[in-house]
Amino acid sequence: MKIQVITLAWSIPDEGFAEELAAEASLRAGGAQYEATWVKLFIEERTPALEAWLQDVESRSPYPLTRWEEAIDEEDWWEAWKAYYRPIPVGSFWIAPPWWTEPPPRHLIPVIIDPGRAFGTGQHASTRLTLLGMEEALSRKIPTTAADVGTGSGILALALWEKSRREGWPLSLWAIDIDPRAVEAARENFQRSARGPYDASVTFLVGGPSLLPPGQDLILANLTLEIHREVAPLLKQKLSKGGFLVASGILYGEREGAEGVFRGEGLHKEWEGEDEGWWASLWKKG
Repeated sequence: MKIQVITLAWSIPDEGFAEELAAEASLRAGGAQYEATWVKLFIEERTPALEAWLQDVESRSPYPLTRWEEAIDEEDWWEAWKAYYRPIPVGSFWIAPPWWTEPPPRHLIPVIIDPGRAFGTGQHASTRLTLLGMEEALSRKIPTTAADVGTGSGILALALWEKSRREGWPLSLWAIDIDPRAVEAARENFQRSARGPYDASVTFLVGGPSLLPPGQDLILANLTLEIHREVAPLLKQKLSKGGFLVASGILYGEREGAEGVFRGEGLHKEWEGEDEGWWASLWKKG
């Protein structure tokens, strides 16, 4: 199978611009890499939404952009991605790929993630912010039920599951995504971490949040603002009284609009964080 590589390049080094583009691109592609004068997107298929984003980038870029495309073998793509992917600490977690052989720091909880073709390696600021928001929620209330909406690689659900195992509190967990490949990647990551069959209290679902049972003490939602607008009423319904929603995947410049969405549902903001131009927040249902 071939992977499409789209490269956007410019002549004046600007790592901040490259980082911003890569962050946006990673929400629209299977992966993104960057240096000070280029960004590469790895995609399986062209979509109208992706093409609209590319045209928008070219219109607002402070530099003239050169775009070129190529097709590479899936194996070559994966080797390039592995070279780019390194362990990182996030809060109390140590996010690492399965091929990394060095042991984790003893005080951190290892979360071993092979993203496959799904979004979620811990390298993206929105993922890191969701993990930090999750820890803020845990400092207020230990959940007995939780859901990861748009699970991607399963990194958020797996981090929560690993923390519950280490600290010894019971948890019924749902990991849900509209992409069957993402759900399969999440399932495989759980199986790897469990070194066998994972706990039966973990449920994987292909579909939207309407499939979730009500009474969720914690919902993790690393989604675009457009999707947050669409699903916020439903997520509120799925929360238990006093339950928490971690909302991430939102650009910092969009935060006022996002706050309006969640406040409009009667939720109360408990925390917010910013990282590399991305914004996340923690909301409580009264």
